Amino acid sequence: MNADNIEFIFINPRNSGNIGSATRALANFGFRNIGIVNMWRFDSLQAIKMAASAAPLISTINFYKTCEEVLSEKTIIIGTTAKLRKNMNKMNIYDFREQLPKWQDEKIAILFGSEKTGLTNRELEWCDYILQVPTDDEYPSLNLAQAVLIIAFEISKNWMEKKGFNLPKRASHEIINHITNYTDDLSSLMDIKKESGADKIKRVMRNILGNGNSISEKEAKTILWFLKKIKWQLENNKLKKE
Repeated sequence: MNADNIEFIFINPRNSGNIGSATRALANFGFRNIGIVNMWRFDSLQAIKMAASAAPLISTINFYKTCEEVLSEKTIIIGTTAKLRKNMNKMNIYDFREQLPKWQDEKIAILFGSEKTGLTNRELEWCDYILQVPTDDEYPSLNLAQAVLIIAFEISKNWMEKKGFNLPKRASHEIINHITNYTDDLSSLMDIKKESGADKIKRVMRNILGNGNSISEKEAKTILWFLKKIKWQLENNKLKKE
C-alpha cells in the first residue's frame, strides 16, 4: 500500500485555513491526494498561507459537488468521527494500519466532516469502517488539521520503517495476555476475590495496555519482569508464614 491509493476527503468544510493546515499535515507524511466536497467558498490565498511549504499542493486539490461523485470510484470508504454510534463497523487506527498492506489494489477514501457538525448519519452510512482518535471524554473533538495529522502519521508508519525510521516494536497479544494473567495470580496471593475487585483490576490493566497498541514490546517485557518478581516475593512470604 502506498499513499497514492488513499484520498483524504473533506465534506462541507467551513474554513479554508483549516484546509491549508490539513494539506501541510498530509504533505509531511507523503500524502498528495486531497478532495473537497461542496465547500461554499474556498479562499485559496488563506489556504496557501496556512499550508506554508505545502502551498503548491493547494492547486492540485480535487473539488467535487457531491459525495457520490467521489465515492463512486472508491472501493473502501473510511469515516472519522468523535461520536461513535451503535451498529458502526468500528476499527481502531492500529488495526487499520495493519490492514493496509492487504489493500494494495484498493482505492481508499478517508472522510472528514464539517468542523462544526462532523460527518452526518447519512455520510457515516456510506462508510465501510469508522475510525476514531482516542481523546479525553471531556474534550473529544479535535481540530480538523489535528485529526488529519494524527491519522496520516499512524497510516504512514507502514512505509516510514522502509525509509529508515526505527519505530518501537509493538507488544504482542501474547505478552499482553501474560501480563493480564499475572494479575489473576497476584490477586489470588493477596486474597483479592473476583467479586471484590480482581476482575476489575484485570480489565483495567488490559485497557491501560490497549491490547499492545499503547506500549512497545520492550516496555511490556519490563512490566512482565516486574510482576514476576512481585509474584515470587509474595509466594516466598507466604511459604515463610506457613
